[in-house]
Formats: sequence, structure tokens, C-alpha cells
Amino acid sequence: MFYIFVLFFIGLAPALQYKKGSYFLGDNSKLTETDFITGNIIFIVCILIYSFTYQWLISKKIFKKNKTNINVTTVFSSKIILILSVLTLITVFSYFSFDLKQLSQRSFLFKNRANYTSSYLSIINVIRGVPMLLLIFYKLISKKNLKVEITLLVIIVLCNFPPGISRYKTAVIYLPLLLVYFRPILKKQVFALGFVTLFLSVFPYLNHFRHNSNLVPEKILDLGMFTEIHFDSYQNSVNVITNNIITNGNQLLGVALFFIPRSLWGDKAVGSGHVLADVLKHKGHSNVAVSYFAEGYINLGYVGVFLFTLFLAIINSFFDYRYWETNSNKAFQTLYLILIPFQFFVLRGSLITSVSNLIGYLVCIIILNFLLNLLSRHETTK
Repeated sequence: MFYIFVLFFIGLAPALQYKKGSYFLGDNSKLTETDFITGNIIFIVCILIYSFTYQWLISKKIFKKNKTNINVTTVFSSKIILILSVLTLITVFSYFSFDLKQLSQRSFLFKNRANYTSSYLSIINVIRGVPMLLLIFYKLISKKNLKVEITLLVIIVLCNFPPGISRYKTAVIYLPLLLVYFRPILKKQVFALGFVTLFLSVFPYLNHFRHNSNLVPEKILDLGMFTEIHFDSYQNSVNVITNNIITNGNQLLGVALFFIPRSLWGDKAVGSGHVLADVLKHKGHSNVAVSYFAEGYINLGYVGVFLFTLFLAIINSFFDYRYWETNSNKAFQTLYLILIPFQFFVLRGSLITSVSNLIGYLVCIIILNFLLNLLSRHETTK
């Protein structure tokens, strides 16, 4: 996923944008040829640091367990899983006042977004993923029942109808399910080819529903998307560096304490894209992406870029090694599958939004794992 991100967001998109002369945050954001060269050098160094660190950690088996722990897990009750999924469905539908338009049409939700409190909406958006997590648990642990699986899939679609949710949420919900049901896709070459194909074909289709409700878009495969604001991450990142925007850890503090509402913390950090737009004196749309590497720079300068890159390599090598080389428990396997689509979201930015959503899913996995074990054991002893 790291290298696929590099292919699209650091390779193809900026090359096409340079050729076409595209820029997104006003005249002050336009990159010169020198800026592109500077950005390329920085990103190449980041890729080399990441690749060397990742491969070294994997080859040295740094994360090898001393003992192979055989994971004894309670077989989760189908009834409990279905009850939790139905309760989630009722909660989600209730929040949207049982209005199918707002659940199934993202353009309609955009028009009525002012009716929802952003913090509550963020929580609901994480809760919408609960049926998907329950189905993954069910597939990994429980005895299989086709009727139960179909019921869960229907609930998942009702809570997360693709035209009604954002593109990254679609990936977070449906990509892990695809990997659970078709495990051969996890093979490197198959996964890379499959994901690239889906990205090029599905991404434009999902973007269509941001502002349109008709099911058939004008273009299914639109390579022109690479010169549009969806792929602004590279340019914004280079602008952060060339404008020497450093907040001395303020952005990172906002990420760490994301759960504190702004009503209680008036000076809470805003997204790095907003900081960049303010520096560039851009008065238009400022909810833009700043890449993971530039988040390192905006916090601690070039030292931050190095530390962020190193941290990413360590985290990715840890999860990859533990998933593929050890007998990891089912909660860990579920988290790993969720991290695959989240890799794109975190790398593209913003860090505050992506990390808060990722932690939301992590908390859900922990709570669900605890509840399912507890309730299933209780039901067994009855």
C-alpha cells in the first residue's frame, strides 16, 4: 500500500500536474521547477529511508516472538453478532432520522451537513463500521452460516451504501471484506494489480456522488482526476516545506489530543491544510491534504520528516511480520485488515482526521472483541 501510494500521489499525479500547470490553493501555491526538483529529492530520500528500514527490520526478524502462542478463542455466537449488528443499524438510521436519501446519497448529505454536529457525525461514521468488524470476526472465528453472513452483508450495505459515504470510508468498509472472502488477493502481485485496477475505475465513480445523485456518471475511467484537487497532497506538502511552515509540535499535539472538543480547547490545532492555506493567503476551500511526510516537517522540520518516515517503517514492518509470520490473534488480524485501506488515508493526510478515525476503529475492535468473548462465554455456560 505504501508503494502504491507513492506511485499515484508522489509519482504519477505531480508529473501530470507539472505538465499541465495545475495548482490548487491560488497563485501563491504554484510550484516552480526548482520546487518540484526539491520535492522530488525529499520524497526520494523518504522512500529510501523507509525501504531500507523496513527491509532491515523484516530480515533481522526484530519482531519475532520467543514462543508461538496458540490462540484459544471462544466461538462467537451468531445470535449475539446479529443482535449487535441490528442495534448498530437502528442507531445509524435513527441518527439520520430514517431518511434514506441522506444514507444513500452523499450529495444530499452535503447539502444538509449543517444539521449535524461534526463530533457526533464523526462518531456515527465510525459506528457504521461495526457490522463490518462483526462480520470479519465471524468469518475468522465462528462456525459459518450462509444466512448469517448474508444478513450481515445486507446490514453493512444499508449502513454504508457506497454512493452515500466518502471514498476512503468505502475502502475502509469494503476492502477488508474483499480480502476476507478472497484471501488469494492478499498475494503481493495479485493485490497490487487488483487494487490499482479498482482505484482507477472505482475512485472516479465514487467521487461522482459528492455532488451528484444519478447512478451513472459521465466518465467511468477518468485519468484527468490526477490533475485535480483530489491529488493535491504532493503540491501541498512541497509548499509546506518551501514556505518553511513549522509549528514546533503543535499539530502533533492536536493529533494526540484529538478527542478534546474545540469548545473546551480554543487553541486546538486545526488541520495542516488549513495552516498552509492561511500562510498562502488562500480564501477558498482549505480542507486540503498534506501528506504524512510533510506532517513531519510541519511539526519538527527535516528532523520530523526523518522521524515520521522511520516510525512508519517500524509500524508497517511490525504489523506485516506479526500478521504473516506469527500466530496472531483474531483481533490483531482484524486490525491488520483495517490498516490496509487506512494506509492510504494516513499517508495522504490530514493526520488529525485520519488518526482520529483509525483510533475510533481500534477502540471498536477492542470493545467488540471483549463483548463477544464475554457474552459468548456467558451464553455457553447457560
